[in-house]
Amino acid sequence: MTTRHDLRRDRTRSQLQDAMLELVLARGYDAIVVQEIADMADVGRGTFYFHFDHKEALLWSIVEDRFPIRNHAAAEVFDSVMPEQAEYFHYVNRFRQFEKNKAVFLAILGRRASQAVASRAHQVLVEEAIREMEIFQLYRDLNQPAEITAQIVVGLTVRLAVWWLENNKPYTAMQMSVLLYQTLHHREPPAGVWEEGGPR
Repeated sequence: MTTRHDLRRDRTRSQLQDAMLELVLARGYDAIVVQEIADMADVGRGTFYFHFDHKEALLWSIVEDRFPIRNHAAAEVFDSVMPEQAEYFHYVNRFRQFEKNKAVFLAILGRRASQAVASRAHQVLVEEAIREMEIFQLYRDLNQPAEITAQIVVGLTVRLAVWWLENNKPYTAMQMSVLLYQTLHHREPPAGVWEEGGPR
């Protein structure tokens, strides 16, 4: 049963996370000090340390609570039928997730993020990519270790998404997916599927 203490704790945690997101996006992780986070969250410095040992722990809690690691939309679609050129749908889902969670994505993996947290988040995405490759048999035509493929795909997808979202480039998630797919696979994406506004 959820108690008032639990609700108060969760509310304070959320306030601290909101403050961290706003500050990272405005000033960059390295420029932020704990007192600024506490002030923006309207809590005391002691309250901050009751919840988190340091600001990196706070930022990582955002990864755990708010960052879309699992490619749920892909899993739902692929569970019913495995489409041709499945890698394309993986890209569509990823770009849509990153766009939907733009503030969190940029605070975690953008140019103003913590390099340590970005590196950890990148590795988690790589591990998830390897898992998806095994489950959905992605990149079967490549004769190389799965971790190498995952590092390449995650690295390109993340850096491309950072460029796209930080600079507010006028492309849709699907257009970004088409560009990445054409570049990596040297072929056109499947025609007549997943138009804009389709499955997410």
